[in-house]
Amino acid sequence: MITYTTDNTNCATVDKKGIVTALKPGIINLTATASLTKAGASSSLVKDTVKIQILEKSAGVKSAVLSDTTTLTITFNSAIDESTVLDGDELNDDNVSLKAMTDKDGEMADKLGDLTGKLSSDGKTLTITSENAFNGIYGLHLSDSIKTAGGTALTEYYKELELHDTKAPYFKDYDVDDTGLIVTLTFSEAMDFSKMAVSKVSLVKSSQTAETATLSLLKTKTNYVKSEDNKSLTIDLTGIDEDDQNKTFAVVFSGLKDKAGNYPKSSIITAYVATDTTEKSQAKLKTLTRTGYYTLTATFSRSIKTPGEIVLSNGKTIEGEVDKDDRTIVNFTLDSTSARLTGSQKVSIGYWDSYNVKDSDDSADDYTKKTVNFSVDTDGPELKTYKLTKEEDTKEDDEIKYILTLTYDKTVILTDDSGDFTSRLDTVDDDIYPQKKLSYTATVKDKVVTLELDEDQFNENGTYTITIPVGFVKDKFNNESEKKQITIKRSGSDGTELPAPESIEQSSDDPNVILVNFENKVDKATAEDEDNYSILGVKISKAELVENTSNGATVELTLKEGAIEVSATYAVTIKGIKGYNDSYTAMEEYETTVLLNENEGPSITKVAFEYPDTIVITFNEDIKGTASFSVTQGGNEFAEDFEIDDDTVTITLSDDPEMGKSLKITPTSANNITDEDGNKAVISTKYVTPKK
Repeated sequence: MITYTTDNTNCATVDKKGIVTALKPGIINLTATASLTKAGASSSLVKDTVKIQILEKSAGVKSAVLSDTTTLTITFNSAIDESTVLDGDELNDDNVSLKAMTDKDGEMADKLGDLTGKLSSDGKTLTITSENAFNGIYGLHLSDSIKTAGGTALTEYYKELELHDTKAPYFKDYDVDDTGLIVTLTFSEAMDFSKMAVSKVSLVKSSQTAETATLSLLKTKTNYVKSEDNKSLTIDLTGIDEDDQNKTFAVVFSGLKDKAGNYPKSSIITAYVATDTTEKSQAKLKTLTRTGYYTLTATFSRSIKTPGEIVLSNGKTIEGEVDKDDRTIVNFTLDSTSARLTGSQKVSIGYWDSYNVKDSDDSADDYTKKTVNFSVDTDGPELKTYKLTKEEDTKEDDEIKYILTLTYDKTVILTDDSGDFTSRLDTVDDDIYPQKKLSYTATVKDKVVTLELDEDQFNENGTYTITIPVGFVKDKFNNESEKKQITIKRSGSDGTELPAPESIEQSSDDPNVILVNFENKVDKATAEDEDNYSILGVKISKAELVENTSNGATVELTLKEGAIEVSATYAVTIKGIKGYNDSYTAMEEYETTVLLNENEGPSITKVAFEYPDTIVITFNEDIKGTASFSVTQGGNEFAEDFEIDDDTVTITLSDDPEMGKSLKITPTSANNITDEDGNKAVISTKYVTPKK
């Protein structure tokens, strides 16, 4: 029999069949021992050992799917550290990139506008929502700087996604909140409500009647409030006559289309609206937990109208307050004495009330006793990411504001909404200021602190090393943040964008090259990123910065040969190019038109032998330049003279070739035939058989 053992059961185990189960990364020695009995395995000399390295499970992307016209859903195989993919509800641009691409016909995908993101509660699904509809090909890039919750780097990921939405939008369903009177209408995708009209309102049951005021409320389009993602409309019917409650209305909308411009199949959408004030069971208490130093939080199965109260083990009675963002949550604020309670505490809770509760249901009309852990979290907030951005202050004559965004690992509270940092400034001229004062004003939302720096103090270009003091923020349990140093860089651009190119022209020497000329010295990396240039219908294969001085810069765009099929005016878009050494921020998207000549070289349509000593090569268009060919038969050279005339090259031979035996025609290095626009002919070896 064979017995299997491992020397490191902390890393892996092995069963009697030799199947190894990995537990954690490490190295094990797996030994297989042969013996007549199990007891004899320990003394057997017939054994073999292999070394096995157990690697940490890699983090990767399981799928990236365009769910609808404005939603991209990315699923990971592990929970992701939110700070590495999101800055608040915005994407972390350093790690998550979504770019419009050109298709095989050179068509650029539609612009997406602002992008927002949300990570699921389990950390495995990132949902990206765009302001505008996806329409075309988009390049999704996720960098290996994205980390799992356990700190493992994501395997770098790139995928091109394509969506051309031609589906007609439709009404999906309606939903009623716990009051029974606020109704949400959901559509199949994000909608354009700008031209919406309510064409008709009627009761589904023709035998029923409705008050004029109810019909008027339903027919007034301003009573319908669109959601942030444009996928639903909500209408508050709290004021309708009691006799009209619990009736179903058909509401006909016209003028609706989806974000891609598709209209409903019949031009209209009929949605159904109904309230529900029928009696229901009382809301059930789901949880009662300590969520902050001064806060106990109760969650319920339904929305709460009357919050009720709690009685603590010290005899203190506290009235609740319904959460303004989620009516299924009730918060109880502890006094300073009660906040010092710790360990397991008996808490009585009761006398809450939900909406439309059955008269016979008195389940909340008394106290329910719960055991609550009053021990508090002792870990302070940790700064995960920070970023400096520039914004135009439209209230102050478009002056530049410098915004420093700090993202923590948990929801935080500001100690003060204004103050001073101490920083060290290393200027671009190598001056050092070890005690540079930086004043700020601050706001906070959940995990994100937004600081506006004083522009009179944050006024020199260079690198600032800022010390964020102990207790700058606290969490809900009054734990203070630790002292932290961060480094930010102020550029010399003062927010000024790089001016648009002074000219864009096709090279007179090579029609495959477009010259983009700037008046200023530019940043090499952004200038040579071909994704920053787009010529409608034309493929750009390379961008090269060929001149870059204080007098200006020139970028050569190399086009794929034959990409310009017709001489015409083409739309050109240039974006994202910065000034040299941050002298200017990225230029605004610049659009113009440029006259481009076709760049497809002439091609041979016919090769003919004319008896007794002439070969005529015919092209598909008029040509110019120098013709030079080698014409051989049986190793003997026959070419003597060449003449270009309109669309032909005539080759005169030095002697009469042998009839019926093939002549080989090969262009020499001196051959340089182009069309009238300078596009070179690409000529391969040709053959012709001489005949009388």
